[in-house]
Amino acid sequence: GNFDRGSSRYNNYTDLNGNLIYFVCRMEHPTKKKEFVQGTPDHWGISDITPIPYNWPTVAASDWCVVVEGEKDVETLRKIGIPATTNSGGAKKWRPEFAEYLKGKKVIILPDNDDVGREHAEIVARDLYGHAASVKVVQCSKLPKGDVTDYFEKECGSWNALAAMIKDAPEYEPREFSPVEAAKEANKKPFRNYVLEEKEIG
Repeated sequence: GNFDRGSSRYNNYTDLNGNLIYFVCRMEHPTKKKEFVQGTPDHWGISDITPIPYNWPTVAASDWCVVVEGEKDVETLRKIGIPATTNSGGAKKWRPEFAEYLKGKKVIILPDNDDVGREHAEIVARDLYGHAASVKVVQCSKLPKGDVTDYFEKECGSWNALAAMIKDAPEYEPREFSPVEAAKEANKKPFRNYVLEEKEIG
């Protein structure tokens, strides 16, 4: 489980047998920005660890799940029995291989209400498209930078209202890139100067 230590919160990433693989410690400062420290049972840092989705045992056992931007939001949903997950490291630290973990599941992405949150949701949705059974992106918080925790705690949101929003939301479809965006996307991939040709063998 997770426990509070003063103004620190530990979130544990465990495998299907409940073994601790690594943890994220969120440290709140009264005057400075929040900080996150990651580590394993043996050492600080997780550079030698292959990240796994948060709350993985619960999500693995479910045929659907909600993807949010941070561990805090997963805990908010866990309290009401919703199978939820996230990636360590925050927005844009999603890993494409997580799509394999969520293969065949119905996935609902609840982005934070800011540009970074929406970009993160787009990255996640694009990776899950074609792997997950279905993908929906639903903006639940109306507060600036608001997240699903704000939706429940500050906006008097309910799961029933959110479930109705999810039901009405369209299935995610990858949007077509403009030529400039397509070029930017192509530049992110390792450069290949050869073309694969399929030849008929006969």
